[in-house]
Amino acid sequence: MSRVQTLEGTFGHGGGLGAAARLIGMREADLDDFSTNCFFAAASLTEHLLGGQARFSGAALLHYPDPEVRRLRAGLAVREAVPADMIVAGNGASELIWASLLALRGKGARRALFLGPIFVQYARACAALGLEQEHIVCREENAFLPDDSALDSVARSRADLVIVCSPNNPGTGVLRDFTPLMNAVGKRTLLLDACYRSFLQEEDPGFPRYSRLMELACPGGEAILLDSLTKFFCCPGVRLGFAVTGKELAAGIESCRPSWSVGMAAEDAGLTLLEKESAYRELLPALAEDVENLARHLEKSGMFRRVLRGTSFVAAAVKDGRAADMQERLLRLHGILIRVCDNVPGMPGGWVRIQARPESYMQRLYAALPA
Repeated sequence: MSRVQTLEGTFGHGGGLGAAARLIGMREADLDDFSTNCFFAAASLTEHLLGGQARFSGAALLHYPDPEVRRLRAGLAVREAVPADMIVAGNGASELIWASLLALRGKGARRALFLGPIFVQYARACAALGLEQEHIVCREENAFLPDDSALDSVARSRADLVIVCSPNNPGTGVLRDFTPLMNAVGKRTLLLDACYRSFLQEEDPGFPRYSRLMELACPGGEAILLDSLTKFFCCPGVRLGFAVTGKELAAGIESCRPSWSVGMAAEDAGLTLLEKESAYRELLPALAEDVENLARHLEKSGMFRRVLRGTSFVAAAVKDGRAADMQERLLRLHGILIRVCDNVPGMPGGWVRIQARPESYMQRLYAALPA
C-alpha cells in the first residue's frame, strides 16, 4: 500500500485519522485533522443540538428503522420544494452514488463521463458496476470549471451519463450558468454532485435547485441532484445524504438501496439539523472570512504556486509538486493531517486541500507553514 493510500484511509478517502495516528504512534485526539471539508465553525452548534440527546433508547434501539425514511424525506421535500417521492435518502451521499449508478445501469447506461475533478467514489462505483469511464479534465486556470471546449467534448461524447461536481471539490469552481451544461448533456442523464451547495447563499445562481435544472433540460433529458447533510452540518459521523430526481428514477434508485441503511437516530438527527438550518447559515459570512484568511496565509508562505478558494476549504498546488511529502512532513513533525488530492479523478498531481477554521484554531498549522 502506498504512503498516500495509508494516510487517506480506506479506499483513498475519508476516515484517515486513525491510520495517520497509528502510522506515527500518536493518539487521534492529539492530531489536528484539516483533511475534511466539514463546517468546522459550526461544530459546537452541532454538538449542542445532537451531543446531549440520548438517541439509542426506546424505539430507536428496539425496532427496525423505517426503510423508506419517510419523516426525513418529508422534511427534505419542504426544503427542496418537491414531492417526497422525488427524494431518496441514504446513508451519506456515497451510498446514493452507488445506488444511482446501479439504477442507471439497470436502465441501460454503459458509459459515464466525468467532467473535471470528481469524488473518487464515482470511479470506484463505475469500476465495480462495469460502467466504462471517460474523463474530461478542466483547466486549473478556470478553477477546474468546464469551458466551451470541454462542453463541446461533452456534447460529442458517446457517454450515457455525465457527472459534474459543483461547487467543486477539490477544484473549488462554482457553476453559475447551467444552461450550457444542460445543452451539452442533451437527452442524456446529468448527475450533479451538489454536496457543497449549502455553503452558498440560497440566492446565489450557483445554488442549484432540481426544478431549475429540469427547466433547462432538453426534452428527454433527466437529472439527479445529489446532496449531503454531513459537511454543512459538520457531522460526518452521522451518515446522511439525499438525491432529488424524477419520480420513476427515484423509485429505481430506492430499489437499489439496502433496507434500513438510515437508522432511526440518524433520521432524528437530520430532522433536528434541518429545523435549525438558519442558525448555520448565519455563520456563512464568518466562514468566508476563514477561507480568505487561510488562502492569504498560504499565498504568503511562498510554498504554493497557485491557491484557490473553496466553499469551506482551500486547495493549493505545492510548488515542487510533492504534495505527499508535504503531507507526511506535517503529520510526522507537527501532528497535522491535510488531504493530498493526487488520487482525485480529474485533478492534476501536486495539490493539497486544507480545511478552513476560525483564526484561533489555525495557529498550529500556521506555525508549520510560516508566512
